[in-house]
Amino acid sequence: MAETEQVLWELKGQMRGIEHQLSKIAEDLKESRKESSDSRRRMYEQIDSLKEDAAESRSKIESVVDDLAENKPVFTEIKRWKERFIGMQMLLGAGAAVIGGGLVVFWKWIGAKLGIN
Repeated sequence: MAETEQVLWELKGQMRGIEHQLSKIAEDLKESRKESSDSRRRMYEQIDSLKEDAAESRSKIESVVDDLAENKPVFTEIKRWKERFIGMQMLLGAGAAVIGGGLVVFWKWIGAKLGIN
């Protein structure tokens, strides 16, 4: 009978150890679930933040597109004036070359008339 009681006490001790391990596992699971929940919450907060940033960026881009569309006629007119200015410079350059060439021919003619070669 003493041996049976001793075996029962040993089994009871082992059961307490198992209960302690199970309670520790249960606590670890609860902590793990809480950490997972916190991690998911942080992840969703970051996703929401990214969505807000994307929406803000999208609205800014739309604003820039609208501004560019609004200013396109101005840019077109500036390009026309630039092309006209370049054409005017070319005309002035050609005119100056003609005048310079005419002056050279005139001076040569005067030199020939005066006998200076």
